Amino acid sequence: MKIRSIAGCWLILFCFFLLSTPQAGRAQKVENQEIFSPKEMNKRWETFSTDKAFLVLLKEVRAKGFTRKKDPKASWGFKGTAVSEKGEKDDALFCIFDLEKKGSKETCSMIWGRKGKIAYKAYLVIPEGKGLENANEWYVDEKNTVQKANSWKTCVLRELPRICGPFCAGAVPACAVAAGATIGATGGIGAITSPGVFLGCLAAACGGCVGFISLLCLG
Repeated sequence: MKIRSIAGCWLILFCFFLLSTPQAGRAQKVENQEIFSPKEMNKRWETFSTDKAFLVLLKEVRAKGFTRKKDPKASWGFKGTAVSEKGEKDDALFCIFDLEKKGSKETCSMIWGRKGKIAYKAYLVIPEGKGLENANEWYVDEKNTVQKANSWKTCVLRELPRICGPFCAGAVPACAVAAGATIGATGGIGAITSPGVFLGCLAAACGGCVGFISLLCLG
């Protein structure tokens, strides 16, 4: 009964956030979305790890003590076709991998995203005892220099409730708990510690909307 009441409160908070967020113009969409299997995600990781820009990030992540989680649910990704408001189509790809640090509750996630000519390769570090809303984000620029950012994280926290909320709010509590948020947390999405787990869980419940948000927030 307690869990149900907490979930109900979480749903109310989620819907309040949805209604209080300004509405944007007509959204683009993602067609022909193909979700990657755990085996395919492993192949993608191997391929990304040979990319010069991603390798710059990976070296930093490893230096901070993080290694990729072995749990197949700790990564999620897809490919498809991004369609703009004007009907322009571009190939798109998005993958996120959760990492862990031995002996610590600090977590990390690495992102590889591409939408047409837009590419975003980054990593997030969530401090111990905190959630996604407190994550530190870094990306690698066209000169393979690591820069501080908060764009993808901030965009997801803002746009996912607004756009996916009408048909996805009910799945948030269970997916947030699966992604490391405590049952009593009131931060919802902002309290998760494993973004890869969360997006994979939510995508299974909500379909293509999660993929759309992942691409939208690339820039």
